[in-house]
Amino acid sequence: MMISGGFSVKVFFKWVASIVALYLANIILGNEAVYFENLYVLIGAGTVLWLVNLTVKPVLKLLSFPITLMTLGLFSFVISVLMVALTTFLVQGMTISGIFPYILIAILVSIITSVFNNVKGK
Repeated sequence: MMISGGFSVKVFFKWVASIVALYLANIILGNEAVYFENLYVLIGAGTVLWLVNLTVKPVLKLLSFPITLMTLGLFSFVISVLMVALTTFLVQGMTISGIFPYILIAILVSIITSVFNNVKGK
């Protein structure tokens, strides 16, 4: 693992941010909106969200560039919400009810990743 601002440190922080965002969404909204069967499902869901954001999201951003340009970047937020929906589809033992939790998780991942990047940079 590279210690001085390398690629692997950024990837690690994004993985942790995914897990923390899912956990915070569960705390904020409760088990009715965001439910995980146990801690292992939460960590697995965070890992799947991280992998989806690492692999699928860049491809979708590239393919949807014209739409993102026309909407002045707002469509990239829709892609983030779709990544959370894909994670819910792929992980058994994870349930999200309603559209608001998807939006909140996408926002939390973005905020927590930004905070980790700023803390790491100082």
